[in-house]
Amino acid sequence: MSVSVPRRSNVSYDLSISVLPGETRSYTHHDNMISTMLLKPYVKGFIERSGEYFSDVTSSNRYDLDVLLLTQGWSRYNWNNIFNHEPKVLYDFNRGLVVRGRVQSSRGASVEKVYMFPSGSNPGKLIDVDKANQSFVINTMFLNKNDRLRFSTIRSNGSMARSNMHINIQKNSIKKPFNSDIPDLIINENRSTRLKQVEIPQSFMTDDIQALDEVVIKTEKEQHPLEDSFIPERFKRHTKKITLEDTRKYPNILDYIAANGFRIIYGTGFEAFGGGGSPRVDIVPILKTSAGGLQGPEVYVDDFRLSDYELLFNLQSADIDRILIDKRGDISGLRSSGTILIYTRKLPLYGFRGDKNSKYILEHAVDSGFETTKEFYNPKYPDFASRLFKQYGTIHWLPDLYIDQGSGAATFKIPDLPVKDMTFFVEGMGSDGSLISKEVTLKNIDSK
Repeated sequence: MSVSVPRRSNVSYDLSISVLPGETRSYTHHDNMISTMLLKPYVKGFIERSGEYFSDVTSSNRYDLDVLLLTQGWSRYNWNNIFNHEPKVLYDFNRGLVVRGRVQSSRGASVEKVYMFPSGSNPGKLIDVDKANQSFVINTMFLNKNDRLRFSTIRSNGSMARSNMHINIQKNSIKKPFNSDIPDLIINENRSTRLKQVEIPQSFMTDDIQALDEVVIKTEKEQHPLEDSFIPERFKRHTKKITLEDTRKYPNILDYIAANGFRIIYGTGFEAFGGGGSPRVDIVPILKTSAGGLQGPEVYVDDFRLSDYELLFNLQSADIDRILIDKRGDISGLRSSGTILIYTRKLPLYGFRGDKNSKYILEHAVDSGFETTKEFYNPKYPDFASRLFKQYGTIHWLPDLYIDQGSGAATFKIPDLPVKDMTFFVEGMGSDGSLISKEVTLKNIDSK
């Protein structure tokens, strides 16, 4: 199956598609996404068949909508204020979650920055710390429940450390409480309308049912390797996947770099180890090149270019997912003296359970994030020709069909069921705020 949307430059779409039998009685909403977003917030009281104002736009519907807004809109506008006074923005647009943190303790040098390792769909970030109160803020974070955030502090002397932090994940405040309770009786000024009760078919419950005290279902979790979503495809095939054996041979990532054509030089002297400081680190090629001489390579951690190599001193190989050592810049097309691309892990190498935290990394479990998208499983219906399935069954559901910028179309699959008619309920929104609501019924010519 395929679905097309209006093609607009730099506009992507997120759609939800419900596929139900053509005779369905389970999807009886009187409104749709457009009426819910553009009409209901501006009208106090119950609106009968609000979706019809936008599903079939005619001159009669436009007139009825004008009358509705004039009589029940409860809105008043002063055109003089609109034309002569620019409205003030009282609330910013809400996007994601806000992570606020405070470094509670640090040993030795003061903390200047905090590095947040990549997690989920959030890339790694280097955040400045407010020296007045040792706090930091990370905006626009899309975190799922049970995600784990990992932080390392970077001191003024360039060393990484694991400092105690107070992490607070804040949700955007809701200005008006949301009431999800739908009353059975909706009272209007002139009349009352009782919602239609859902009719339970007679075949829904049968007499030959065996009551079970307890049902235990055991299964083995299928392991899916986490895709390297942040690594460009042109680099991925040239990168080295860090394995458990590699971490044993090269505990620090500098050990691995030293074994692959570079020499590691520690500047201010090794006496800094005993004093708790961090020595200066330099990386130079073993073989002198005509173009770059002994100039060191450019190093990128999660596509963030390092100004110096101090960060690598405390970076353990177990925290690295892949590494690309391009000695001459032939692969990356960057500096001829060499480029090193390092991509950190999204999940720990040893797993979360029983994994001892690194002495340089502080972990924080997310318990107030977004719900993860769950895969939809079709119920196993005994009979697709029954009245129960035709009126209350489900063929398929796509909660998050994404259409990228410029393509204007997406393909998807639905189960091949012996159903004559199928109704597709499409609701969605574009990145420019445009709304989509469509109901389409198709005939299955291959059904028997």
